[in-house]
Amino acid sequence: MGPSPTFDQFGTSPTPDRGGKGSNPDFRLHITPLHFFFQLRFPIQRKLKLAQVHKQRKAKRKKLFISRVLAMATNTQDQQSQAGRHQEVGHKSLLQSDALYQYILETSVYPREPEPMKELRELTAKHPWNLMTTSADEGQFLNMLLKLINAKNTMEIGVYTGYSLLATALAIPDDGKILAMDVNRENYELGLPVIQKAGVAHKIDFKEGPALPVLDQLVEDVNFNNPIHFFFFRIC
Repeated sequence: MGPSPTFDQFGTSPTPDRGGKGSNPDFRLHITPLHFFFQLRFPIQRKLKLAQVHKQRKAKRKKLFISRVLAMATNTQDQQSQAGRHQEVGHKSLLQSDALYQYILETSVYPREPEPMKELRELTAKHPWNLMTTSADEGQFLNMLLKLINAKNTMEIGVYTGYSLLATALAIPDDGKILAMDVNRENYELGLPVIQKAGVAHKIDFKEGPALPVLDQLVEDVNFNNPIHFFFFRIC
């Protein structure tokens, strides 16, 4: 074994010449720590930069993959929702399943719906404000309730095209009366031909305008002594 290398005061380490032709046995290659620093610095920086770029690309691919999966799941859910979505306008039920509600409509509600009410419902469905209407199941419940209490004189605030009004008129006796109030007579006249064709228009006393003045007038009218058996107030 050769002699151990020595270090000078500047931290240099002599490296013996490897010999060979023309070699100088007294030659020493002095390498300072600064030389090692510059030799190692740039390869390490390049490796770190490449690792950072690779990490960013991997994160970007992962984000893109997740967004595509979520988009596919959303589209599938929307398609399933539309497939099971009920077609009933004016539906305000607490029932959470649209598929179940559609099943109830097709098996129980629509088969029992009177022809005039079906015609008016389909006519109203084409109107831009159709969400204001009473749904078919609510209309049949209203009709049944009026028959159960044997109502004769009723009052309705908020008529729209008259679907609930028609359900009421079909339920009360022929000499019954409905005091109906709405600020928009145009919507009421949209469904009026159907009501007339059903033969119940004579039961309806329609008042155009806000309901409060009409109610105040009824209170002051000493000749008004007909009891109101049922009151229907539409909230849209």
